[in-house]
Amino acid sequence: MPPYAYTAVDERGKECRGEIEAPTPFDARSRIRDQGFKPIKLRELTKSTSGAPRFVSSFRRPELSSQVRHAINAGLEDMVTLLGAAVPLEEAIRVTARQVKSPRASRVFQGLADEVANGESLSDAMGMSNWPFGTMCCSLVASGQESGSLERAIRQYLAIKDRWSKLRSKVLGAMMYPMMVFGTGIGVVVFLSTFVLPAIVDVLEDSGGQLPWMTRVVIAFSGLLTNWWWLVILVLVAGIFAVRTLRKHESVRRPASWCLLKFPLIGVMTKNQHIAHTCALLSGLLKSGMQLVEALRLTSDATGNILLKEDLDRAVRAIENGEDPGEALKGNMLPEVIAHVFVVAQSPERVEELLDRLAADYDQRLDQSLNRFVTLFEPIMILVLASVV
Repeated sequence: MPPYAYTAVDERGKECRGEIEAPTPFDARSRIRDQGFKPIKLRELTKSTSGAPRFVSSFRRPELSSQVRHAINAGLEDMVTLLGAAVPLEEAIRVTARQVKSPRASRVFQGLADEVANGESLSDAMGMSNWPFGTMCCSLVASGQESGSLERAIRQYLAIKDRWSKLRSKVLGAMMYPMMVFGTGIGVVVFLSTFVLPAIVDVLEDSGGQLPWMTRVVIAFSGLLTNWWWLVILVLVAGIFAVRTLRKHESVRRPASWCLLKFPLIGVMTKNQHIAHTCALLSGLLKSGMQLVEALRLTSDATGNILLKEDLDRAVRAIENGEDPGEALKGNMLPEVIAHVFVVAQSPERVEELLDRLAADYDQRLDQSLNRFVTLFEPIMILVLASVV
């Protein structure tokens, strides 16, 4: 029997991983359920040519273009519409597979339909290695299946993705102009230092007298670009590779996140963005009927800031140990108002409403901080370029 590596969650929503042997993926999932776990991901293990075990595919989801992701999300919207019209699940997925424009997205939905036809639940089928659905999507779908509100759960997932996409686009759009100005400034400095300045260096040196220190620095920089350009390129490539490698290590990411939050203006923007995303995501997960602990765990997995993730993970452990959510959600990066929401709210619906208000409030704060950053960046860049020239 082939071995399988799996990721599952227990009754409290705690994630665990292991290996199991079974004749088929369907049998493997059944055995995992018999052990009291809910399977989320399943990978078949095989042997490489060297004899060492390896995964058929890594635990990372396949990289998809934005066009394919958009097609998959559009397909999910169509599938939800069909489910709302009382179309059976398998038929709704197959209709969606036929009408999506992306061939790759069509194959994804066709594969989902085949798995559902073989007796798999939709959440288990989405958790397979071949399909580009993350843990959040699988968990929301599983929660919707258990509560009988699959349509609502998928709509909530799409709403979460749409809100995060808009938030991310807002930040990228606001940063586009400053980055273009910065890139143009760097290009002008490199051009002047490489092609213009070498022609007048001899004139400056023969003029006699002591050159200003900034002029000497610019001349030295020009000589570096002219004579050691290959070394500059090598250092830049090595630096990019080092940053991409080091950012994967928690020992580096934590102080880097702390420094970023302390940086003027950028730190405020970063915090506002992450808090707005956290409040909106937590509200969306709770609206789908998910329990608070599991919602916090998924929110922690989705956050891109390690300091915020530590606060959320600590809150999950505290709530599991019986602590009140109002106390557990007090952290270094989490604003106290989030904890206060769980103290004053009288019902789950009130919690969701207040979290939505907080998300909108921090979204507005993000707009204000972005506007201040763009307003200050332009004159600073002009001063820097003017001083160099």
